[in-house]
Amino acid sequence: MRRLTLSLVLVCLTVAAGAAAQVQPATITGPIAVTVPPGDPSRDFIFSTSAIDLAGYGYVEEEFFIEGTANRYTTPELATGRIVDGGHPYKTRLVVRRPASPDRFNGTVVVEWNNVTAGRDLDIDWFQAGAYFVRNGFVWIGVSAQRVGVDHLRQWSPARYGSLDVTHDGMIEDDALSYDIFSAVGRAVRDPGDVDVLGGLDAARLFATGHSQSASRLAVYLNSVHPRDPVFDAVVVHGGGRRIRQDQDVKIWKLMAEGDMVSRADIRQPDTDTFRTWEVAGSSHVDIFFRIESSRVAALEAGRELATAETGIPDCERPAYSRVPFRHVLHAAFDHLVRWVEDATPPPTAPPIDTASVGPPAVFARDARGNALGGIRLAAHAVPTATNTGTNTGSQRFCRLYGTHEPFDAATLARLYPSPEVYVDAVKAVVAANLAAGYILEHDATATVREAERSDIGTPYGAIDGNHLKVYVEELTAVSRRYRDAGHQFWGRIIGTAADAENAAWMADKLRAAGVPEVRTQRFDLAPQWMPRSWSVTAAAGAGAIVLRTAQPAYRTPGTPAGGLDLELVYVGLGTEADFAGRDVAGKAALITSMPMRSTLRHSATVNGAVRRADALGAAAILVSVALPGNLRTQFYPTRTEAPTFSLGQQDGDALRAMVESDGPAPRVHVDLDVEMVEGLQTANVWATLPGMTDEKIVIVAHRDGWFEGANDNAAGVATTVVLAEYFASLPRERRRRTLQFIGTPGHHNSARVGVEWIEDNAGTVLDKTVLLINAEHTGAVDLYMLGNRFEWSNRPAALMWGVSGSPALRAIATEAYETFGVSTLLDAGGPVGEIRGLEDIVPSIWLIDAPEYFHSDHETAATVPAEGIEAVTRAFAKIIDEVNALDVEELQRP
Repeated sequence: MRRLTLSLVLVCLTVAAGAAAQVQPATITGPIAVTVPPGDPSRDFIFSTSAIDLAGYGYVEEEFFIEGTANRYTTPELATGRIVDGGHPYKTRLVVRRPASPDRFNGTVVVEWNNVTAGRDLDIDWFQAGAYFVRNGFVWIGVSAQRVGVDHLRQWSPARYGSLDVTHDGMIEDDALSYDIFSAVGRAVRDPGDVDVLGGLDAARLFATGHSQSASRLAVYLNSVHPRDPVFDAVVVHGGGRRIRQDQDVKIWKLMAEGDMVSRADIRQPDTDTFRTWEVAGSSHVDIFFRIESSRVAALEAGRELATAETGIPDCERPAYSRVPFRHVLHAAFDHLVRWVEDATPPPTAPPIDTASVGPPAVFARDARGNALGGIRLAAHAVPTATNTGTNTGSQRFCRLYGTHEPFDAATLARLYPSPEVYVDAVKAVVAANLAAGYILEHDATATVREAERSDIGTPYGAIDGNHLKVYVEELTAVSRRYRDAGHQFWGRIIGTAADAENAAWMADKLRAAGVPEVRTQRFDLAPQWMPRSWSVTAAAGAGAIVLRTAQPAYRTPGTPAGGLDLELVYVGLGTEADFAGRDVAGKAALITSMPMRSTLRHSATVNGAVRRADALGAAAILVSVALPGNLRTQFYPTRTEAPTFSLGQQDGDALRAMVESDGPAPRVHVDLDVEMVEGLQTANVWATLPGMTDEKIVIVAHRDGWFEGANDNAAGVATTVVLAEYFASLPRERRRRTLQFIGTPGHHNSARVGVEWIEDNAGTVLDKTVLLINAEHTGAVDLYMLGNRFEWSNRPAALMWGVSGSPALRAIATEAYETFGVSTLLDAGGPVGEIRGLEDIVPSIWLIDAPEYFHSDHETAATVPAEGIEAVTRAFAKIIDEVNALDVEELQRP
């Protein structure tokens, strides 16, 4: 019956198609109210809300729904299609970002076909050009034209988007209606009805744009549908599409990254009075700048600070994401397009990328360092500090789109740019040439030169790059996430686990790749390890119940009996003697509020004895709510209690306390913790030796383990160690007076320190002829401020605790290096020695360390490690190594 009904409908629609030469006018509804800020659990806000400060530019962001009927078309190659049938109802959305005042409007509206390759709407050209648009008064409109994007919207927020449909109630299973939907949005701009999506602005020019998959659909649209009833003055086909017919009046611009041309070099088309192609050498289909902006949008959607946005590191064969700023060329193209449409000023032509074979896949001509020749050559490519390409390989689906970025080593940079002036002058020359050619705009030219002038290329230690260090931090945090995603509730780079083995292998592989000739792994058998397999903590009072999702068992805390514990909850405030007075916690669950002393390394419940006090008074379970803003999971060191002890995030703790404060019976908590002492596990020290001119040694130690993502503790320290190895391995041996030894120890979060203890037990041989020991631990965290009950991120790294065990000369070398590179430290030496504790009394040693607000929490992600901070510390360590090499060992030892 359903098949017959659909057939009859299609017959009727086909009959009606003859009268449907044009798409019928659509109905616009809106703007759709936004009732909550981005990140609110109700999701009654605009999906893919811009992360740009629109209000600061005098812009507003509004969302509208558009509905009407659409035709379906044949889409012959390079020819106008015919209508197959018509009358198909649709309803979708469009997002408008526009100047609030007509005085800010430049007359140009850019309508973007949102990309859906990732299974959701992505406004990619806004990611790349949004800042340019708002600086220059454009209106931007994003259209959800395709089924995948609309289906995702419906699932993401049924209350807001549940009425949207571009499938004619499921009858149409492809995106055949998308062409008329896109045209309808253009017509709504040209001829506004009762609802004007431009808010009264008068559009003089109407452009279309789309990236990748959207560009491919735009190419079909240009070939087969748009010529029937032209809507747009110009179309930017960015990073996609096949051949496009050139017999139409609309201005067409194909903008292609190097990676895009791999499958399109064989279909290049000549420029004409209405057609342009630009190809950008060294650029990738998805580059780092796109990833930065998309990650900012994701952070906003999740309700996080924009500063917490992370680009992530895909699992590709080579380091991903070209740093060639394709967006600069995109900005210039839009700028030319305005004049091309407005007064017929033709834009400049550009040479193609040099091609050895058109393929597909195309093979490009490259220089000795692997960078493509020809094409538009931006300063990042023409004055290279890395090999940037448009292609990559790997197990992840999109590796081929990410391109590569492989920084040159120190020796190569020194040969290319013996001084900062050489580098900056070369950048200025290329920028001036590209500006004169029309390939970039003044704003981006100025920014490029400013970046070169601020860089350290051509200076000592300038090859040590913070962004490169951050890549390693992100790769190590990804190890933790993979372990978590494999189903482990107790997660991180935990000693003795698969994540431990993976990060040991990662470190060894990176050291070998750095050119360190002697790399080995020293394995240790572990004593039985405490491993919580699963746990849960819930609370109920009257009809209300909550799940305490941030409950995290303290390390080595005992488990519960089978079936768990069902306990009355007693709130004991800060857990002082006064707080416990008159309160009976015996056989009950004690809830303690603990004030952080910068982080969870020290907090009031441990300092004032609250946890031990609750245990001594017979509490059957102890819950410690750490008053850090938000709802963080935190991992405590051993509390040495007989009762199962858990940390809680502040929001969970507040919810529990509210239950206590409410009328009615005392709340009860159910605590379930399954703990196993696992035997037969192993861990390892990773050793790497880089020979110098003598057998005296400088040893750099970094512990490899970390709870949760462990970005600062201690992915940062491991990254510092590996990059120091890369830096010194790239130099001639004659530049290394002493042998350098790099050690990645298992760590200490399991309270065992087996790697360092072995070194200490064998110090007579292992540390023989060692003139300096460096502890690379927590080498760069962001400086946070608690303002009221929220965190505010600063634009600088946190000040570090520090220490020197050695001569006044060694202390002077260290402090001068920190000052040289702007490493913030506390005024006075002090604080924990960290992983090398016990070794600093054996050989001269230096250390920097920090335990900031996110320490030992699930919020300690790579975003908390600023590139400039870890860069400064790593450069300072390199300078210390060089200057120590100018002194004899006797000059470094304690008097």
